[in-house]
Amino acid sequence: MVWRWYFIYKSSDSTRYIYSDSDGGEWLHKYIKHDCQSGYPPPTVTTSNDGPLTCSKTSVTLTATGGGSYQWSGEGTSSTKVVTTPGTYTVTVTSANGCTSTSSTIVTQDITPPTVTTSNDGPLTCAKTGVTLTATGGGSYEWSGGGTSSTKVVTTPGTYTVTVTSANGCTSTSSTIVTQDITPPTVTTSNDGPLTCAKTSVTLTATDCGSYE
Repeated sequence: MVWRWYFIYKSSDSTRYIYSDSDGGEWLHKYIKHDCQSGYPPPTVTTSNDGPLTCSKTSVTLTATGGGSYQWSGEGTSSTKVVTTPGTYTVTVTSANGCTSTSSTIVTQDITPPTVTTSNDGPLTCAKTGVTLTATGGGSYEWSGGGTSSTKVVTTPGTYTVTVTSANGCTSTSSTIVTQDITPPTVTTSNDGPLTCAKTSVTLTATDCGSYE
């Protein structure tokens, strides 16, 4: 007796064959189910995320590949998931043959504010009519009253505040106080006069004036 195989169909999870004798008088059926127990490999899963979370980036997208169905820790059944907190996220992927694989991705967070320092080269005086404010800390700068550089020149006394934004979008503020000293000196003058026929010169004297002109 000669047996011949006849392929009927193949689905995603099984294959069905029939075979018969040479005369077609006897038929046998063979059904092969594709599953993990039958030696089929589990899906190959990869996971990634577009983090880290920062002060300016408040959500991160997790992405899994590997086909089939997806089940994320903490819920979610799509190949992608949006999260807003740092941590380790695990996905279980089930392929068409029922085999499963898991993979994890770690979402980190950077919300460290910049360290800002401010200073000025004051005080303002009658001779020094402008003072330079200086800020350090990197990133971008925004001064009270206007100004986006790390330095700013001012001509009036007061408290000046700068807001510094770092690359991660986090901000810090710092202030510097500009003082002013425009108090005029107290001057006293005298002379040893008067001039007379015998005293032809008089000495003028000034005190507490600093410089004299």
